[in-house]
Amino acid sequence: MRLKYKIVKVLNNNSLMISNGAEEVIIVGKGIGFKRSVDEIITEDIIYEKEYLLLTDKDYNFVSKSPKEIINNTGTIVDIVGLVVGKEIPEQSVRALTNHIAAMLVRFENDEIFPNPFHHETVTLYGDSYNIAEDVADRVFEEINLRIPEPEVDFLTLYIHGILSATDKEDSIQRNAIISEVSEALEYDLNINIDKSSVMYARLVTHLKFLIERILRRETTINVPMTSVLREQFPEYMKMSEVIVEVIEKHLQIKLSDDEHTFLALHLARLTMSDVKDLENNGER
Repeated sequence: MRLKYKIVKVLNNNSLMISNGAEEVIIVGKGIGFKRSVDEIITEDIIYEKEYLLLTDKDYNFVSKSPKEIINNTGTIVDIVGLVVGKEIPEQSVRALTNHIAAMLVRFENDEIFPNPFHHETVTLYGDSYNIAEDVADRVFEEINLRIPEPEVDFLTLYIHGILSATDKEDSIQRNAIISEVSEALEYDLNINIDKSSVMYARLVTHLKFLIERILRRETTINVPMTSVLREQFPEYMKMSEVIVEVIEKHLQIKLSDDEHTFLALHLARLTMSDVKDLENNGER
């Protein structure tokens, strides 16, 4: 009889958090999260590339060869974060950061590196916090001779951003998950080659960030002049942008307005067209 697993969380198109009832793991594989949903049942024959067991506090003594060193280094890194950030870290953030760093150190000890599929989005959305996280990584290397790899610098960025902006880290993770899934949908569903270092991609990501934040804060949506004209002039991009709309509506359980849909189409056109003068003449924001 095949084992069955329940999906706890869809992280993005390529990773899932699943549970067998006794423990939770994260599995990573191309396309395994596409059109999946929470509480969906999957079987053990699902094809994936890597598996990561989620650790809890009580696990450290069992999986670590040197739990005392883990504890000491965790405290050192948390202190470094506080010094570099230059701001008192809220108690809840300290607990979450401490647990994450301890688990990170255990993974290092076992030669495991948790991948971050949101790297480009993280750098684009949280540039200042990313720079601070890099400073933290440099100081950690100086003090305890431990080199923090790029994926973990990305995760530290999210914690630092939450500390600096007092935003909910879950919102940050949700934003990144949506933006990453949008990028994957454009690449896989629409076969668009995206240069994630381009200005146009940065503009699209920034717009998505503010769009998601407006929705989470329940603010009024934007108004795009000449919406009907633009919809008639660029019907192909309106059709293509439905992929983005579907991702956002699925994650946030909301119906986007025609204006929001149109503006997403404009960004998509900018991203895919070599000549965007016609778009700019029709009211670039």
